[in-house]
Amino acid sequence: MVASLAASAGAGSATVCSFDPTGSVTAHPDDAFNTLFRTYGDSNSSLDDWTGGDTTNSVPLPDGRDVWIFSDTFLGAVNPDYTRSDPSFVHNSLVVQSAAGVLGATLHAGRYPHAKSLIQAPGEVEGDPPVGTTWYWVGDGTVEGSMLRVFALQFEKFGPGGFDFRWIGSSVASFSLPKLRLVSVTPVTSSNGVEYGSGLLEDGGYLYIYGTEDLGSDKYMHVARAPLGGLLGPWEYFSGTGWANDPSQSLRLLHGVANEYSVTRVGAAYVLITNDTNVAFSRDIYAYVSCSPTGPWVGPTKLFTEPDYPFTNVITYNAHAHPELTANGELLISYNVNSLVFQDLMNDVHVYRPRFIRVQLPPILTAP
Repeated sequence: MVASLAASAGAGSATVCSFDPTGSVTAHPDDAFNTLFRTYGDSNSSLDDWTGGDTTNSVPLPDGRDVWIFSDTFLGAVNPDYTRSDPSFVHNSLVVQSAAGVLGATLHAGRYPHAKSLIQAPGEVEGDPPVGTTWYWVGDGTVEGSMLRVFALQFEKFGPGGFDFRWIGSSVASFSLPKLRLVSVTPVTSSNGVEYGSGLLEDGGYLYIYGTEDLGSDKYMHVARAPLGGLLGPWEYFSGTGWANDPSQSLRLLHGVANEYSVTRVGAAYVLITNDTNVAFSRDIYAYVSCSPTGPWVGPTKLFTEPDYPFTNVITYNAHAHPELTANGELLISYNVNSLVFQDLMNDVHVYRPRFIRVQLPPILTAP
């Protein structure tokens, strides 16, 4: 049985952190990163490279590179009028950014036009999956020793509709460094209905593993932890009064988070970035703040409202921060853009790509 949300009022640190109500939020598009991915996606220098995708997590590597983690990914040619006519479509990929800031090859299996997902589920079918098949979408990642670990969440198609899929379990994919070769896919905790891997945070000798209990219109944050270097388990689960070995003791910490979000250390505090899921298809990105990785979370504070687009079927989702790319005190945040009508993604390659913003957070106050 899942612990009660109400219990979280007394959870976490005795000190309460909050954003200064007299402070202000400033947010603006990051032209450099938006241009970086637009140029990369529009280039036909290799038909095996990314022309669009979602998730958009990033992990800094020890040698100064950054790995960008994508779930559904388009490959293939971009036409002169920026339409797609014969794309490949895989369920996950990696794009490596050099220490100099250049985006390199897209990592996946196979070759265009017969590309396959980098992390493949048994019996996976690329493109639009038939009913009964499964695939991996990816979550956050981290480096442990000589391995990049990336959460791989397995989903199953159960009906003909665009949203007729369900999560059925989670694994961690391990890639050897520096060549990023996939060496293993290891199942991890998938009980209690919580999709772990929504976000990861290294702090105080632990890796905090954030997850989402997805009940459709209701979504709840949960958190587990492992010693640094111990992502493959076992984990402990935050119960509201401490850490338990039993995942059923995991506490619902916050209502309205997305399936993907981030928690970032900012000074002595922790900042949660998420799209608002209390309202269907909301375009608002919010921040919450806490003095502890487990809460209580104070907020929300609105950071940004994603703009209108020149078609009516747009949806936006999965905002999260990229703290290793902070510049001038401004946090880099990405969010995904998609459409409820697949043809929109064929008519304009620029629809199904991440957008990047820079945000200056208000000062953070603490009180006993």
